[in-house]
Amino acid sequence: MIKQIAFALICITGITAVYGQSSEFGLTAGTTYYIGELNPKTLYLNQPTYNAGIFYRRNLNWRESFRLQGNYVKLKAQDNAVNQPFNTFRNLAFESTVYHFTGLFEFNFFPYEIHNPATFPATPYLFTGITAFYYNSSVSGETTNSFEVSYANTGSQFSFAIPFGLGFKFNFAGKIGLAIEWNMNKTFTDNLDATDNRIFENWQFGKIKNKDWYNLTNIMLIYRFRRKNERCPGVN
Repeated sequence: MIKQIAFALICITGITAVYGQSSEFGLTAGTTYYIGELNPKTLYLNQPTYNAGIFYRRNLNWRESFRLQGNYVKLKAQDNAVNQPFNTFRNLAFESTVYHFTGLFEFNFFPYEIHNPATFPATPYLFTGITAFYYNSSVSGETTNSFEVSYANTGSQFSFAIPFGLGFKFNFAGKIGLAIEWNMNKTFTDNLDATDNRIFENWQFGKIKNKDWYNLTNIMLIYRFRRKNERCPGVN
């Protein structure tokens, strides 16, 4: 009896893995914000901007998947939106263009596949992975002591980040699904805002050992490709 149960579990696991494998392509767009010297903790309210991108997802089964994604990201922030004395005095503003490339592992809370009656119609999910990005940033301003600060832009620089976040995906129409996602990226650079540890006129304008962060909060439109074995007797 034990051998029969074990054999049945192995068969079910194998069927789930085979039938759960599918590919998806999608579009993603939404808002962005940055956390760093010019915005220590405010979410969304300090000059939020936009991002847009495309992605490919490979579902290993109904719970686990890998995703490759590329986004064009704009980031901005300014000191005068932060209610802190030093930020008010420094009075800088920065903007950056980011080319964001990421590989993610996703885990669904419930078994899920778009337009599959054998799975749940929706599920929350978690993800993490690795991000590589190119960025080009510039900063300028005038302090309350009335001397101007203007740095040449950083030029194209490269860095890495650790992405993590959560989302909610659900069926929409036919083989099309939708998702809402919150994606935070902890970078390995302190120069995304072009302040780094710069000193100007004996004033230090950046914090030491304080890496920058940026967030993508997006809506995703997803299309699932049909599998070769999808048309099975009794299954729509």
